[in-house]
Amino acid sequence: MPFPQRQSQLADYRASLEAAFRPCPPATGAEAGARSEALTGLKRGPTQVRQFLQSLGRKLRKVGHIPAQAEVPVPEACKTAQLEPRLAEAKAAQRVVFFMAAAPFVLAPFWGLGWCFERLFVKAPTGRQRLKVRAALPAPTRTLFPVTTLTSLTSETVCEVLRLLAGVQGGVPSTRVLAHARSHRCALVQSVAQSLGSELLFLPAYSPTLNLSERVWQFVKKRGLSSKYSPDPRCFQQAILACIEQAPDKDQQELASLLTLKFHTFKAVRVIGEASTVCLFPVAKKAQEKVSSKAA
Repeated sequence: MPFPQRQSQLADYRASLEAAFRPCPPATGAEAGARSEALTGLKRGPTQVRQFLQSLGRKLRKVGHIPAQAEVPVPEACKTAQLEPRLAEAKAAQRVVFFMAAAPFVLAPFWGLGWCFERLFVKAPTGRQRLKVRAALPAPTRTLFPVTTLTSLTSETVCEVLRLLAGVQGGVPSTRVLAHARSHRCALVQSVAQSLGSELLFLPAYSPTLNLSERVWQFVKKRGLSSKYSPDPRCFQQAILACIEQAPDKDQQELASLLTLKFHTFKAVRVIGEASTVCLFPVAKKAQEKVSSKAA
């Protein structure tokens, strides 16, 4: 026999609390309690406030980030009209598609997590030495073709990568997917690509989620640099290059999960501080409608 449950007095102020929390959600239960007390005059502890928020369908979620100047429809159109057809040809062995991207690694400590008996610390090396890596990742395989430099990444390094990839086209059409950067779109790069018979596909500005190589840099920082000390720039560079070289054989399972040919584009998002009622992805929209119906 179910027993009747007491309803929180905060339920009488549900509409006003939702209107106050939606544009700027509270980060903790204590903050939510203080803000609800200021609005309603009812003082409740953090546990009671958390239970009330959960009864409304709210959940503690990690806040994501999007480029402030990104145009929402453009990446989606590029993905469906240009990127996905070429990837379909690559899966059928009718085309070779390479994702090209660059990343500057700064000689600095990369913190991480570990199961230990006490808190540990990693030494911070001196200096601001940088290692700039430009690499190409073929889809759907997971073999990196890196080019490293200690100077700035220019159009010359782009051309160097293009020449490096010229020998692995396999007699089929090839596409190089690049970010919308000035060094990629210059006349030198386009002339070299034309002489090598390679198509250049430029991604829209502020759309790193469409570049498969961008996921590799996060993997390198996590696996090769996290919680590790490099006493000098030479050791730092060797750690990065060793991680890139060994990853296809040593971390096959993790790379298979990371480098899938699925790309998220932000069709519409709910932004903190803005009153527009939009959602992140279509799946998230359905889930939010389901939660809202339960809370009602």
